[in-house]
Amino acid sequence: MTTPPLLRKKDFLVIPDTGSSNLWVPSDECEDSGCTQHTQYRGSALSSSPKNTEYKTGKSFAIQYGSGQCAGSIAVSTVDFAGFSVEKTAFGLAEQEPGTTFISAAFDGILGMAFNSISVWNREEFAKDVHSKTIFEGIVESEQFPKDKQQFSFYLGSEGKDGELTLGDVNEDLIEGTKDDIHWVDLSSETYWQFHVDSMSVDGHKAEHLEMIADTGTSLIAGPSLFVSNLNQICFGEPNPEMVDCKLKSTAPDVTLNIRGKDFVLTAQEYIMQWDTEGKQCMSAFTPMDIGNQQLWILGDVFLRKYHTTFHFGNKQLGFVKAI
Repeated sequence: MTTPPLLRKKDFLVIPDTGSSNLWVPSDECEDSGCTQHTQYRGSALSSSPKNTEYKTGKSFAIQYGSGQCAGSIAVSTVDFAGFSVEKTAFGLAEQEPGTTFISAAFDGILGMAFNSISVWNREEFAKDVHSKTIFEGIVESEQFPKDKQQFSFYLGSEGKDGELTLGDVNEDLIEGTKDDIHWVDLSSETYWQFHVDSMSVDGHKAEHLEMIADTGTSLIAGPSLFVSNLNQICFGEPNPEMVDCKLKSTAPDVTLNIRGKDFVLTAQEYIMQWDTEGKQCMSAFTPMDIGNQQLWILGDVFLRKYHTTFHFGNKQLGFVKAI
C-alpha cells in the first residue's frame, strides 16, 4: 500500500476472508496491543484533502467479527495485491483493536473477499473517483481479468503443505483430477458466498434444504444451535461437548453434504480436531452460532481444507473439488 509521507510502498500481511467485505490494516494512531504488535500504516501523516492521492475521508467504520472487532477511520490509497493494482481505493485504518483476538495473530489486517452488499461502508459516501468496493471487485472493474477468469480459488495447506490463493484461475497441481472435475453450484445470495445444500446426512439422520456460506475466515463449521446440538449428539452422544474422546476418530460416523446432487463427505478424522501432540485432547469442529433469525451454516476451514474451493465472481458460482 502507498503510505505517507514519501508515498513509498509498504507491505502488510492480511487474511483473505470470504466472510467479510472490507480491507483494513492497523494505524499508527492505535495504541492497542493488537495494533502495536503488527505493521502499522502511518495514518497520522495523512491529510484530509482529496486533492492528494492518499488521504483520510473524515468517515469512520466499525466491524464486528465472530471473534474480535475493530474500529477506526476510512482512508484512500493505492492498493497492490498479488501483482494487481487498485488506485484510489477506500480502506480502514484500525485505531481500536480491543481484546486479545488480534494480539498474537500472524497477520496485520483483513482483506474481505465477499460481496460489496455486506460492506460496512456505502458507495454513496465517497467521491465518484474513489473505489469503495472490495479489492477483488476493483480488479474486476478495472478489466484486469476477462469474464471467464473473474474468480479466485483457495487451497488450504495441511500436513506441512503451504496454502495458496490463486487469482484468475485454478491451479490443477492442487486438486484431484482437472478443472473439468470441479462441481459447480449457483449462489443463492450475493452477500456472503452463500449457496444451497440439498441435505446433510449422518448415521441415518437427514436434514434437508440448508443454506451455507463458504468462509475462509472461519476455522470450524458453525450452524444454528438446535441443529448443531443434534449433530453433536449423534456423533458424540452429547450436545455441544467442550472436549471429545480422541478415540472417536475411528468410530464416529461420516457427515455427508449433498450439494446439487453430489456427496461431499467429512470423516470423523476430519471433523474431530486434535489440540495436543499426544492425541489426548480433542474437540468437535461443529459449533453453535445463530446469525440473527437466519438458519445459516458457515463452512469454515474444516471443510475447505479437504475440498479446494473456487469463488467465481463472474458466474456467481462456487466450485468444489477434492484437494490433494
